[in-house]
Amino acid sequence: MIGLITQFANELLEPAGRPHFVFEDDAGRVVLRPGILVMVNDTDWEFLGDTTEDKYAHVLQDNDTVQFITTLHGG
Repeated sequence: MIGLITQFANELLEPAGRPHFVFEDDAGRVVLRPGILVMVNDTDWEFLGDTTEDKYAHVLQDNDTVQFITTLHGG
C-alpha cells in the first residue's frame, strides 16, 4: 500500500491538493491524512492489519481495487 500511496501522491495529485490528502511522517514516508477512508476490494483497510504498519505494508494483488474516499466536507 505504501507504494501505491506514494505513487498516487507524487504522480496524480496536483501540488496544491497534496497537503489535503497526504503528508510525510517522521520517517519521511508519504502517509494519508486522517479523514481519508481507504477501501481495498470494497473492504475498509482497517481490516488489513492490527497496526498502521500492517496496513501500509499490505501487498496488493493483481486485480485488487483501491478507493480513497474523503470523509471531510465543507459547510
